[in-house]
Amino acid sequence: MPADRDSDAHETENGDPPSLFDLSGEIPTVMHPTAETAPYDATRDREQARGQIAFYLLNLLAFIIIGSFCLVGLAFMVHWGKTGGPVDIAQLTASIKQLLELMLTPIIGLVGAATGFYFGEKSAKG
Repeated sequence: MPADRDSDAHETENGDPPSLFDLSGEIPTVMHPTAETAPYDATRDREQARGQIAFYLLNLLAFIIIGSFCLVGLAFMVHWGKTGGPVDIAQLTASIKQLLELMLTPIIGLVGAATGFYFGEKSAKG
């Protein structure tokens, strides 16, 4: 009979073989990790945003300046090709000057304010 008892030990109460993953009799324990987090400090994000704004504005200024030189060369070539003769430099210069003043004035103001604010904050912190 001891052999029968041993075979009965491997069966459940209803006669089914036991399942290896049957955890119905156990109470689940949930362990939540306790991560220590520092309070949010906006200084790092603010500095990153200031740097990006200054970077993009400086790139925009460089693009406009390089584009203006390309515009002058293109206008000179187009005018030369149309007339086939000398270019009226005074008229060409006046129209390009008006266009550049219109584009550069607000951009230089924005770039100056952004870079001054960015580097002024850096120097104030040391």
